[in-house]
Amino acid sequence: HFHGYDWPKSYSRIELMGPRGLRDERGQPYREALTAGLTYSGGGGHRIAPMTDAYRSTVIKLNEWLHNQLATQSKSFHITSLQLNRNWATPLHVDSNNKGPSAILGLGIYTGGRFWVQDRDGIDPITVESANDKYPQLVKDATLLGCFLDARHNLQFFDGRHFHCTEDFRGERIIAISYCNYAAHSTPLPLLLDLRAYGFNPPPTTELDIY
Repeated sequence: HFHGYDWPKSYSRIELMGPRGLRDERGQPYREALTAGLTYSGGGGHRIAPMTDAYRSTVIKLNEWLHNQLATQSKSFHITSLQLNRNWATPLHVDSNNKGPSAILGLGIYTGGRFWVQDRDGIDPITVESANDKYPQLVKDATLLGCFLDARHNLQFFDGRHFHCTEDFRGERIIAISYCNYAAHSTPLPLLLDLRAYGFNPPPTTELDIY
């Protein structure tokens, strides 16, 4: 489905670009990524990401597939947002805008590229390669415990509020991450209904339960 896909250029979260960063004709770094569904910022408030409607068919198909998979595995959680990333090896970071579990699926033909998630009981330690001003708890050469998840053609679940990163990889790697935005419960009803129309599953509210 993604062969020949017209990937939008994303200029957000450039600090997480890592070694695979691309440059546009002006020399500005960007990544090939698509954010769909609910977003929230203190300045802009609640809104549906602009790319959601432009890639409506992709968003709806991925949401339908995920809901079917969750039903098959007897799992259920609320989803308001979708992130698609192409060939992006993310360094250690947390997703502070997430609430609850996230689902991740790897597509494409690639080797490596496992997804590491911090877990105090984990059996896969990694070493912090460099200090990070944004995350003072990341001390250079410190050891973090966690687990590798192989999401290649295999749906996995994790908590994005814990540190996570991507193992280096070779080939074409497309990642789909579905999650619930932390501002979902304060989202205006018209936007919640829009999310449903795109196949998302926002958390219930008194007003939304009427529909």
